[in-house]
Amino acid sequence: MLRDALAGFAGLALMQILADFAGLPMTGIPFACSVILIIAAPASDTAQPRNLVAGHLLAALSGYAAAVLVTPSWWTLPIAIGLAMFAMQATRSLHPPAGLTAAITATQPVSWGFVLSPVLIGALLIVLLSFCYFRSIGLRWPQQWF
Repeated sequence: MLRDALAGFAGLALMQILADFAGLPMTGIPFACSVILIIAAPASDTAQPRNLVAGHLLAALSGYAAAVLVTPSWWTLPIAIGLAMFAMQATRSLHPPAGLTAAITATQPVSWGFVLSPVLIGALLIVLLSFCYFRSIGLRWPQQWF
């Protein structure tokens, strides 16, 4: 458990460094819950690379679409979350932590660039770091790539 907690600390510390470098607040990078899920439940379907990457990407696009298509109001966030859930379920790439990605892109002033960085690049980085971490401790992750 301590090893996993240290790995989570290291992963999030790296994300904080990258957020600082990119000039984004850490709350704008929605990966903390993803790191916890992958390290604590690596065999879960929702903790696999396809779910992580596609889930965050679809959620970011859903949140951005809701923000652009719906005049910002009280219903922008529910629409973003509903679209994200539909997209993730329709593509069998459910990743519950990605709900925060939809919320951020729907409610914060972000551009299309946010979908690529930090969302896509960050998700791919988490996959790479998780793969390296689990291999370094002799465990097999992921259970499936796609």
